[in-house]
Amino acid sequence: MAESEKWVKLFESFVLTEAQLLAATLDAAGIPARLQGGTAATIWGDAPGALPQSVVEVRAEDIDAGREVMARLYDEQGRKSRDEVPEAWTCEACGERNPGDFDICWSCGATRGGEASEQA
Repeated sequence: MAESEKWVKLFESFVLTEAQLLAATLDAAGIPARLQGGTAATIWGDAPGALPQSVVEVRAEDIDAGREVMARLYDEQGRKSRDEVPEAWTCEACGERNPGDFDICWSCGATRGGEASEQA
């Protein structure tokens, strides 16, 4: 397989529209990108944990340029870099998977440590 045919993961997100935005931005910059998991995710909406994450892939030879485009996009939007977001975690109360930047389980309202939230 030629290197130009090898696709690698650049980005993944529980939020389909975030992955779509990055894929469109990469395409506009002349970097071919493909979105995996996006079609199935639209059936369920953007509910974290409902389905596997949406993944943006680029050709292996474009990974560095893709990272630069992604960094500029995040800088322009004033968002955190993906490196700054904590690891995803599993709720001790219900077993649901949650994004790392959630402190309360999206499914049952328990806190990260497993205690019931006052908001639940």
